[in-house]
Amino acid sequence: MCVFSIIISCHCDSTSLCTSAIVAFHLTKLMPSSRRSSCVVALSKSNVIVFEGNLLKSAFIASLLVVHYFKLNMAEDVAGKFKEAGIVPDVLDKAPTEKLEVLFPGKPAVNLGDTFHTLDVRHAPKVSYPGKEGHYYSLIMIDPDNLSRENPCQAEWIQWMVLNIPYDAISAGMMSRHLVGYMIPGPQPRTGLHRFVFLLFEHHMRKLNQPSIKSRAKFKVREFMAKHKLSDPVAGNYFLSQHDG
Repeated sequence: MCVFSIIISCHCDSTSLCTSAIVAFHLTKLMPSSRRSSCVVALSKSNVIVFEGNLLKSAFIASLLVVHYFKLNMAEDVAGKFKEAGIVPDVLDKAPTEKLEVLFPGKPAVNLGDTFHTLDVRHAPKVSYPGKEGHYYSLIMIDPDNLSRENPCQAEWIQWMVLNIPYDAISAGMMSRHLVGYMIPGPQPRTGLHRFVFLLFEHHMRKLNQPSIKSRAKFKVREFMAKHKLSDPVAGNYFLSQHDG
C-alpha cells in the first residue's frame, strides 16, 4: 500500500489556497482506491497544510480547513487594517470580521486602504455580500475626515446610506431605495487624504424605521447603532482619496 503527501503553503494568496485544496480533492477521485491509505491532516504552526495518506479524505478535510483558516485570517486582516487606519476607535469600537466587496465601474476591487482618484469613484460602486435568507442589511458609507483628519468638524459625513436591503439584493450587489444618495467623494484642497468607510449592518428579519436625515454632516455611527439596536457591522471596507487638483 502506497502513502502519498501533498503540501500546500498557506503563504500564498487565499484564492490560490482554496483552489489548490479543491483541485487536490478532485484529482484524488481519479486514483484507484487501492492506492489510498490512512488519513492524517494537520494545519501546522508554520501555516502549512499537510495531506498524507488517504488523499481523497485528506484533501476534502483539508479544503474545509483552508476555508476556515482563510476566514480567521480575513477577520484578523480586516480588524488590523481598521485599527491601523484609526477607523477603530474613531468610528467604531470593534471592526467588522469580513471584508465587504466594493467594486467601482472599470476599477479594481477596493482592498482595505487602497488610494483612488476622485474621478475613479464618481459613480456609485457595486457592493455585495453573501446575505442570509430572510435577513435585511443596511449600508452606510461615511467620511470621518470632513473637513480634514486634523479638523473633522463636519464628521462623520454621510456619503451614502441604503437601508433595509433584502438578502438576495445584497448578495447580487443590487441596492434598493437610497435614504441618502451616493455623493461623489470630493475632499477640500489641502486637507490631505480622507478615509471613506463602508459599513454593512445585518438586522436579521426586521426592517429599520427610516430615520429623518436633515444633513449629511455630523452623523455618528455609534449613535445610529444604539438607536436602532444594531450589533457591530458584519462587513466593511475603506479607501483613501484626496483633492485632485
